[in-house]
Amino acid sequence: MTIQQEVLPLNGIVRPDTGHYRGDHLLLAEMVERGSKVLDVGCGDGDLLQLLESRGIDGRGIELSREGVNRCVAKGSQWCRAMPTPTW
Repeated sequence: MTIQQEVLPLNGIVRPDTGHYRGDHLLLAEMVERGSKVLDVGCGDGDLLQLLESRGIDGRGIELSREGVNRCVAKGSQWCRAMPTPTW
């Protein structure tokens, strides 16, 4: 059993043939209507944003890590932005 299966027990909710998308991302995308707008806080490398876009959903993302933003942009997302690091 993978860590994702242990943390996100989605058996019966999401089909096992999910391709390269995470099960929790697929579950979220199924709950959002086409044409909706979504803000992904902590978008990481943009996988959820890609999935949302493929389903006609306007997804925008912010990410703390510069590496995550770079990976997101490298995948072609124009809507992933760096969030300023808190200076407190």
